[in-house]
Amino acid sequence: MSGPLVIDSTVLIDIDRGDRDAWLRLKRFVARKGVPLVPTVALAQAWRSPQQARLGQALGLCRTVALDASTARGAGELCARSGTSDVVDAAIVATASRNGGYVWSDDPDIRMLTQHLPPTMGSVIVQISD
Repeated sequence: MSGPLVIDSTVLIDIDRGDRDAWLRLKRFVARKGVPLVPTVALAQAWRSPQQARLGQALGLCRTVALDASTARGAGELCARSGTSDVVDAAIVATASRNGGYVWSDDPDIRMLTQHLPPTMGSVIVQISD
């Protein structure tokens, strides 16, 4: 797959809860392909306390990306097209689309959202954790 990997909050939460497979998969990805992206909205959804050491370590391997106006508009349009109100999921898909990347997520709603991308946005592939 080309383009950057965009990590959903479900994966961040899995890592924070001690999911060894998710942690190892993140480390392998970084070693082989580079730095994945974490949209700040996904970070906000996963972060609850400064005591989240595992999450902090994982974030140290990633680059956080802020939601700019263009991506925010794309997320809003995606919500309208899909009939959902989950702005966070839509922003994650829009971030991957705008960056020519793909999403790592356990959330079936993410996959559903990719089916509703407007023609002005690129396609997005969702990789489910295994």
